[in-house]
Amino acid sequence: MVAGPLAFYLLLRKKAQELDNEQFQDRYGSLTQGLKTTGVLGSESTVKMIAWFFVRRFLTALVVVFLGKSSPIFQIGLIMYLALYDVSMNFHLNAYESYLNDIVEKINKILVWLLSFFPFLYAGFIQDTELIYKIGWV
Repeated sequence: MVAGPLAFYLLLRKKAQELDNEQFQDRYGSLTQGLKTTGVLGSESTVKMIAWFFVRRFLTALVVVFLGKSSPIFQIGLIMYLALYDVSMNFHLNAYESYLNDIVEKINKILVWLLSFFPFLYAGFIQDTELIYKIGWV
C-alpha cells in the first residue's frame, strides 16, 4: 500500500526536470496527465500535487480504518482538515494545464470540503433533530 505511491513520488522527484520530455511522457505520461510539466514552477507544482494526492489518500485510509471506532469526532475532524488543506494546496499550486480544468478542480475541492461538514450533523453529536434539520437544509 505504501510502496507504490512512494515509488512514484521518488520517480517524479528524480525526474522533476524531465517531466516535459517526450521520452518521459511516453513512458510515464499518465502520472502527469492534465498537470503542468513545463518550467521549474510547473514541474515543482506537479510533484507536490501528486505527492499530496498520495499522502491525502493514505491519511484518509488510516483515519477511516483505525480511528473509526475509537474517536468519531477526531475522525470527522481530521477528514475535514484534510479536505481544507486539499483546497488550500489546490489554490496555492495551480498545477493544472488547462484554465478550465483548474477552475473545475477548485470548485470540486471546495464542494468536497463543504460536504465534509455534514458527518457532524449525522454522527449523533447533536441530539436535537430540529436543529440538525435547520443546519443541514435551511
